[in-house]
Amino acid sequence: MTDAEKRMLESVADLMMGAAYADGHLAGVELRTVRDLLETLVDEKEQLDALMAHVDKFSPDKFDLKQCCNNVDVGSLKAARTLLTMIARVTDADQIQDLDEGAYLRRVATFLGVAEEDCADLAVEVISVSDLTQPPPLPSDSK
Repeated sequence: MTDAEKRMLESVADLMMGAAYADGHLAGVELRTVRDLLETLVDEKEQLDALMAHVDKFSPDKFDLKQCCNNVDVGSLKAARTLLTMIARVTDADQIQDLDEGAYLRRVATFLGVAEEDCADLAVEVISVSDLTQPPPLPSDSK
């Protein structure tokens, strides 16, 4: 593996870890999901072990999202969507939909040069009440 390939894989791992921490805490299921996804990207156990050692050193306080995205050359919209889908799998792993996680995904997409409409289906979105064509239903009286 070349140094460029190693840096790219480490950056992808960092983007996934950033996603895992996007809601302010790391859940074990998110870390397992990161490992499972990284396992699909490498062929050798030694490479996975090295990536997981890198993941273990991840610090959300020192993480520079923009710089990390600059280290990732997606090359095409299809490749970018694949990466964004992997990130979405990490944020969805704990089965809690969080607006901060959706915002993180959209920021990654922006830094990768992906238009919002090309990844809107991957993130939680806030809908304004004024955007609704009908008023929301009233709560039922369950006495």
